[in-house]
Amino acid sequence: MDCQPVIPPSLLIDSLVGRGVNIAISVPCSFLKSLLAAIDADLRITHICAASEAEAVGIAAGAWLVGRRPILLMQNSGFFECLNSIASLLFPLSAPLLLIVSGRGAFGIRDEPHHAVVGRHFERFAEILGLPFCVLSSNPADLSETLDILDSGMEEVSRPGILAVPEATFLDPEGSPDSPRIPWGSRGSDSSERYLPRSGDCGFEQELASRISVVRLLSKTAVEESIIIATTGFTGRELYSCGDRSRYLYLAGSMGCASAVGLGIALFSSAPVIVLDGDGAALMRLGNFATIAMQRPPRFLHVLFNNGSYESTGGQFSAGRFVSFCGVAHACGYSQAVRTCNEARIDELIRNVNMGPGSSPTLVEIPVRMASGAKLPRPAVSMTEQGARLRNLF
Repeated sequence: MDCQPVIPPSLLIDSLVGRGVNIAISVPCSFLKSLLAAIDADLRITHICAASEAEAVGIAAGAWLVGRRPILLMQNSGFFECLNSIASLLFPLSAPLLLIVSGRGAFGIRDEPHHAVVGRHFERFAEILGLPFCVLSSNPADLSETLDILDSGMEEVSRPGILAVPEATFLDPEGSPDSPRIPWGSRGSDSSERYLPRSGDCGFEQELASRISVVRLLSKTAVEESIIIATTGFTGRELYSCGDRSRYLYLAGSMGCASAVGLGIALFSSAPVIVLDGDGAALMRLGNFATIAMQRPPRFLHVLFNNGSYESTGGQFSAGRFVSFCGVAHACGYSQAVRTCNEARIDELIRNVNMGPGSSPTLVEIPVRMASGAKLPRPAVSMTEQGARLRNLF
């Protein structure tokens, strides 16, 4: 295969923008460095660098749900890392998003040993998953036809498609941005509400809140236009039991992605966003905290229920009871990080989510007790239907 560097990154970018793409979410790869630099310099595209591939999938899903057309960029090792998020989030939502994936160890090109297995089976796994797959040719004349084939295939199966990029495909960009899109130091401020452990804080040795009572309070207090994203497990079932609404999204699977989906919605819509998270899910994707703080989404409330367990899988012990999630949020740069069991304080924070970016993003960590969800109804609305009704609002 001819892999000579003959494609200017701007050519691909212009083609994508012409097809409605205006958001790129990436996890870096050296094969894509020229393309990523060109995207970062192009003001037509909002470029978000995610902490992990699964987080990138979540952010892209959120942006797609509010009517945008994002693309994802990653290496094929990262594609394997986020297979669960693709299968349990993008598949049920029927989201035809384009993934630009570098072919490390693929196409007969030698690479580092740890890329060999992934590269050898890259295309085969895409075929198994039923994902449209095209290799980016080194001939610029083939680009439009390749993108047409992918667009047609993705629309036909309502699934993501892969544009595979061999090594040394792109020319170096003519210039690079003078500074990062988001300058270092823009996160957080000295006026943030700092979290410091105090003897009066709620802890696992003290009286704990009832999660479902807080969920009921939240569903009652949140303004009508709020979008609420519930993490997988009992939390989503509790929200559904409070009365189904078109602005609710109950994630099934894609554990740890709720806050990323909420971020994508908050960044690219004017709606207030409330994320209902759990300690186990948050631990799985702690990098989400850093991306949320760096992006500073307006009107974003991150509610984290901490019962120190994986309750919906049988109550197995988690490390959540030993972690200061408020400390993590503050260190990452959240505007506020509050740990409380007080319903009046929780009610105040829910109401404040509508106040705008001055208090956003806010984390409220709520220590809660274990409560069996065996009698909770499962959402009768499929994720495909949930996604469609949410997209119809935008």
